[in-house]
Amino acid sequence: MASSLYAEDLNCPVCLCIFTEPVTLTCGHSFCRSCITALPSAQCPQCRAVLPAKGEAERLVTNHILKSLSEKAKEQPLQAKEDQLLCLEHDEKLKLFCVTDQRLACIICRDGEEHDGHKFKPIKEAAAALRRGLDPGLANMASDIEEIQNLREAQSLERSKAKELSGKLQSQIQQQFEVLHQHLRKREEQVIADLKTKEEEALQKMSHSLSSMDSALAQCTEQRDSWQQLLQVTDPEMFLKCWTEQSSATLQYKKQSKGLSVVQSPAFQSPFQSHLQFFMWKELLQVVEPRPILLTLQDDSSTVPKNNDKYYHFHGSQSPQTFQLFSTSEFSSGQHYWEVEVELRSFWRVGVRDYFLEYENQKYFSCKPNKSVPVSFSGVLRSLGVYLDCSSLSLSFYNAESMVKIVSLDCTGLCLPVSAYFNVQKRKPDTSHITICRY
Repeated sequence: MASSLYAEDLNCPVCLCIFTEPVTLTCGHSFCRSCITALPSAQCPQCRAVLPAKGEAERLVTNHILKSLSEKAKEQPLQAKEDQLLCLEHDEKLKLFCVTDQRLACIICRDGEEHDGHKFKPIKEAAAALRRGLDPGLANMASDIEEIQNLREAQSLERSKAKELSGKLQSQIQQQFEVLHQHLRKREEQVIADLKTKEEEALQKMSHSLSSMDSALAQCTEQRDSWQQLLQVTDPEMFLKCWTEQSSATLQYKKQSKGLSVVQSPAFQSPFQSHLQFFMWKELLQVVEPRPILLTLQDDSSTVPKNNDKYYHFHGSQSPQTFQLFSTSEFSSGQHYWEVEVELRSFWRVGVRDYFLEYENQKYFSCKPNKSVPVSFSGVLRSLGVYLDCSSLSLSFYNAESMVKIVSLDCTGLCLPVSAYFNVQKRKPDTSHITICRY
């Protein structure tokens, strides 16, 4: 214990480790024999005193006192470890292992109230038992490591797939928007060209009018000058002669001046002047693919036939209060979207079998088999959009007017193929019709 007080004094000033075969120089300083003989300088590292020659340094006598102290200092860490196995409370060696508390204990601890009824084992026996338990633990850990590595590889693969899918979708989005951009740029050029044509026509008419006005102004100015000169003629005969000569010019001037009028700035009237975005939107509906197909279902027919291959078949059973309809066309792959007009109906269910959005008592619910969850939605829902992704087995509902998502359903238990499902309440006094638009 006391060696810790002088442990630093047992370190060689050269290697800074505990002395190994220490020797003392004539100056009184001590070093390891190997350190002092390997010094390149001929001076003491501490006081710069002259060292003996190399041959003499090898013959220096070992300092046995320092050597003995150094060897004891090297053994001290082992003794410290043994000293650590003492009970902090009773200052006794920890010779027992409490199996109940899973910690070391001394003999006095074993008999105390704190360990009353506990099971104890000798330290060596407990360590051997625990050591034996590490073997299967290591085997399980190896299995856990392998499992985690497999999960990591799977996650890394999914991450790569996500990046690849995102890149493909980005390219697809850019291509689809480019189609719209090309159409809009083309229509912009056409609308501006139409405006330029009308501008040129209007400016041409105005230029012609200005030319006529310039001609009439010149004649009027000339006629004014002639009249002023005529007023200077004092001879009656000469006055009448000049008047006769100017009478025809006067008639022509009055005739041309009478036909003059200002060509007004054109209003450029066209449907694009004040409702450009609306008309462009109507045109874009003809550009977007796929285009909507409207379907009207009547309550007096269980199946609605196709009309010139423009409508889808729907069949279903009717009750006096509701329609329950399924599309005859089934969805087994890909992505599908359709819209249903639900305004003015006090009850409806829209989606696919067993997975749908329900409206009843002015409240919305997302429904799965044996599960119904309230859905928060503010405002009036006139048209409901339904998006089905067969690859991810997900079903999403949108406000079809604003394309704001209402809720999404995880349809993991859904069995493909499926059909579109509609369950709506009849309207009174007549049943009217249901309009479905599939894209």
